[in-house]
Amino acid sequence: MPKARVIAGSHRHLTFETGDFIQTRPTKDRVKESLFNQLTPLSRFNQVLDLFAGTGSLGFEAFSRGAMAVTLVESDKAVFQLLKSNTEHLKIDLTLVLMDALRFLKDASMSYDLIILDPPYQSNLLEDALKMIHQYNLLSPIGLIVGLHEKNLTSSLFKINKHRKLGRTQITVWEPL
Repeated sequence: MPKARVIAGSHRHLTFETGDFIQTRPTKDRVKESLFNQLTPLSRFNQVLDLFAGTGSLGFEAFSRGAMAVTLVESDKAVFQLLKSNTEHLKIDLTLVLMDALRFLKDASMSYDLIILDPPYQSNLLEDALKMIHQYNLLSPIGLIVGLHEKNLTSSLFKINKHRKLGRTQITVWEPL
């Protein structure tokens, strides 16, 4: 089975399974490194949400780099089982939720300091998630949203803090207006 690794922090170099799922694509190390280098230090983020968690790569990296509490949301049962197995293998204490991402946002009862959005590229889920995060006031006043996407994306709901393109992947960091 294919593997990925945590690239920095307390769990650096530990590997985990990525599976052979059509609906997930492991985030490349170069993209993870660029993304998290823009957010350092992660210890300032008390509550982190990885909304489209997949096998856990971005949530694991956030935790390893010092995020205090990380919630990973995944809707696919088979992928969720691998996510759960990976969390146990890495011996990290994260909150795992098996639920549709947009339903999770609708039902959320707290705000987050960092929200990571890495949905399937060919969907409109990133745009829908941004609207719901704004609608339900789920981003803390000092919070950031990180989106990984393929096509150019703008939002009138949040201000772009940083933007970077790495190959076909674009990383956008938004902050409250």
